[in-house]
Amino acid sequence: IEIRVNTGKEEIKNYKKYDYVITNFDVEETVESILSIVQSEKSRVSHYIPTSDDIKELLG
Repeated sequence: IEIRVNTGKEEIKNYKKYDYVITNFDVEETVESILSIVQSEKSRVSHYIPTSDDIKELLG
């Protein structure tokens, strides 16, 4: 347990290095936050692959 507590302290000190911060105070809220992050990541432009021929033509 001591190792995990110390790791957590270091993670908290370095929170600005992360893209997301999730607190684990409320399980339902934590799950909602994680699902929201997953959805956001799926929607990133860098992950977009045009599938329609019309869209492909418009994008060049």
